[in-house]
Amino acid sequence: MGRDVGAAQTHKTHRLRLPRDYYVRVHGNDYSVDPAGIGRMVEVRAGLAQVTVTLEDRLFASHDRAWSTGQTITDRAHVAAAATLRTAFHTRVDPVEESLERNLLDYDTAFGVRFDLDGEVA
Repeated sequence: MGRDVGAAQTHKTHRLRLPRDYYVRVHGNDYSVDPAGIGRMVEVRAGLAQVTVTLEDRLFASHDRAWSTGQTITDRAHVAAAATLRTAFHTRVDPVEESLERNLLDYDTAFGVRFDLDGEVA
């Protein structure tokens, strides 16, 4: 019996954790991905004409497939999103922490210790 040509798999799929540089490598080329997925597991699907990246069934990147090697394919929207995230990270305000230093008189008062400062010192 012959093999059904229509059922032949024409794509490759694999899962990986999106690195900090928000690019995935497929067959020797680097493709940009929405940086909101950095550090999370994404599914990369390389077909004959398209490379797509999804995260939890949400499309995070779609690029025309490059057949040469050593290419970097970048979506301008991904670069803009990375710049926004970077700016938000660098301009965030850390919460003000209460000082860990405490006046020792607070402990004296709490434990009922009283010093007679008018008396003689030995």
